[in-house]
Amino acid sequence: MNDPRSPLQGAELWVPKGEHLVLGAGAYGRHTEFARVSGKSRFRRGEGLPGAVWATERALAWQDLTTHFVRAEHAAAAGIDSALGLPWFSGRELVGVITFLFAASTDVAACMEIWDHDDTIGVLKHGGGLYARAEEFGRLSKLVQFPYAAGLPGLTWSRGVPVVLDDVRASSEFVRAGLSVRAGLKRAVGLPIYRERRIVHVLAMLGAESRPFVRGFEFFAQTEEGLESKTRFDEDPPLIGASSDRPSDREMLAREARGSRWPIITSVAGPTGDADTEPSGIRLALPVHDGLRLRGVACVEF
Repeated sequence: MNDPRSPLQGAELWVPKGEHLVLGAGAYGRHTEFARVSGKSRFRRGEGLPGAVWATERALAWQDLTTHFVRAEHAAAAGIDSALGLPWFSGRELVGVITFLFAASTDVAACMEIWDHDDTIGVLKHGGGLYARAEEFGRLSKLVQFPYAAGLPGLTWSRGVPVVLDDVRASSEFVRAGLSVRAGLKRAVGLPIYRERRIVHVLAMLGAESRPFVRGFEFFAQTEEGLESKTRFDEDPPLIGASSDRPSDREMLAREARGSRWPIITSVAGPTGDADTEPSGIRLALPVHDGLRLRGVACVEF
């Protein structure tokens, strides 16, 4: 849920329009003023976090927004103190930037990490991260590298599709299990970011057992028959009155993302479906395309 205690306070999609990036979509929960300012914002190449990702064509994590973050004053008023930007490619061309707006000062343990593919030595290296109440986990993670198929980043790299580890504290596949116990982290999700046929980044998200910031996840694999749900978890109960006779909201969004091949960011109501009395959440649909074919669509709910 995107409430004042949640680490994730917003998500955005920025798209090139001439010499600027403009807001293509955004979900900000209760931060209506920040949403208003963002809707009017424009970023040149190299300007602000979206512009920096555009210029470098690399994922970036900013743990301090006081210096180069263009909307710093409004971010501070909304309780947003760090952010992460992901490049979105069509073939080799960067066609969009996804930004996650984070509140590291929350009382909930959570992590969002970037793992960069280093061609020279064939490993994934720590490319930055946002860590809420997990400072030791973040500090020591900078010293780790993951070869192919090792750890959550390496597994995501080797499988080429999203990977979910339900309990990293007890997983033999999670190298940092001991650190995760001390940090209070439990479930982890790895998302591959492709450029043509190569995975250039892995985005890792780790949430606490109590009040995890990733509330739900579902990966719809592309099959000959269409999209098929392969991996799923839900922290919240189903919406009141939800019917299994029709496609779920996630599946509908996944179908839309499959058709457009574009990320989709939207707001979603809380567990009871009453957006008027509950803070809204955030839903992201991310097509997983390996340069030749669509592997599927990942739907993440915060």
